[in-house]
Amino acid sequence: MPVHFGTFLEHYVKEFLTGEKSSSISEMLVDDFVIAFQGVRAEDAGRVPSNYERLINELSNSYKHKDGARKYVKRSLNNIG
Repeated sequence: MPVHFGTFLEHYVKEFLTGEKSSSISEMLVDDFVIAFQGVRAEDAGRVPSNYERLINELSNSYKHKDGARKYVKRSLNNIG
């Protein structure tokens, strides 16, 4: 479990629900989540803490993605320390 993951997840869910008109739990916590982390990592390699990298790598190997929630991940990473 990444450090401060509960705090990150709390902020991510609030950001996501504020910004999206419709979605599913699967999209919010799997599809959009994985692609958003991959996008944040691609545009700013130092932005994603190393302890989150393992989680994202494991999820990335299992799930397909759709465009979406990168901005929610960025905003939520601001709140973990």
